[in-house]
Amino acid sequence: MNKPELSGATNSILNLTNVQAGDAVTASSPYGWAKPVDYDNDGWQDLLVAPQSFSTSLTYRLLHNDGSGVFRHITEGPLANQRVHISYIVVPSWGDYDNDGFLDLYISAGNGLSEVNYLYRNNLKATGNTHHWLKVKLLGVASNHAGVGAKIRVKATIRGQTVWQLRQVEAPGTPDTQNQGFLAHFGLGDATKLDTLRIEWPSGIVQELKDVAVDQEPYLTVRETQNVPLPPPQVTASGRTTDGTFQATVTYATMNALCVLEASTNLVQWTMLSVRTNTTGTVQFDDPGATNRPARFYRVVVP
Repeated sequence: MNKPELSGATNSILNLTNVQAGDAVTASSPYGWAKPVDYDNDGWQDLLVAPQSFSTSLTYRLLHNDGSGVFRHITEGPLANQRVHISYIVVPSWGDYDNDGFLDLYISAGNGLSEVNYLYRNNLKATGNTHHWLKVKLLGVASNHAGVGAKIRVKATIRGQTVWQLRQVEAPGTPDTQNQGFLAHFGLGDATKLDTLRIEWPSGIVQELKDVAVDQEPYLTVRETQNVPLPPPQVTASGRTTDGTFQATVTYATMNALCVLEASTNLVQWTMLSVRTNTTGTVQFDDPGATNRPARFYRVVVP
């Protein structure tokens, strides 16, 4: 969602304005939930409204956000005219399958019925839409590999206004997710760069990038890092206990940094086992899973 610059709250009372204009609030019909998506990359979240459960022969409604908080029902095009037969709510999937920067739509409409699924290609780029965009893919080190649970915030100047946007990385198929297969998508309007890209990782690491280029194809990959100085950690002692548990002692000069124990059976593919915070200069690791494993390799990395 768009997040404006905050100037400091004077109280804790939630201040809401009842918006009474636009098709999002004036239309009356048997429709269920609404899913936010910036389908035209203008920097404002639009809404895809699904038919209510157990309805038949209804269309999905696409509501365009004009930037003032007013939504207009898009009545042109195949999505507006294709009646989808479903007997329960099916969550549609947005994803840029042709990697042109604009999100396409896939709707699975079956339920054991003789009904086809629907794939709608977003043709706005081909028809002259020049809005910018950015897709972000995370590679976790101290966090899970896909960065599930991470919050990604971007700050850009869109149409002369400073705008923050937020996405949270979720697994594909998660209801109401705005991601496409672990990718976070941002529409950026006329912004030619991001002032700030901020990632709040599940591990607690906060990472910021400045002056990030837009329209990076197919996406921007960001690896989790703390930007800590050298030298790297040193393993000063290691071995097995009588029950087969692997233990290691690591010394590291950078205080309060996260250290990650990884294991491998082939020195090519590595699996994160545990994460420790270096609070004393010495970090202890153990791996009970080493029991009955005659050959296993270990390393300690600092993101």
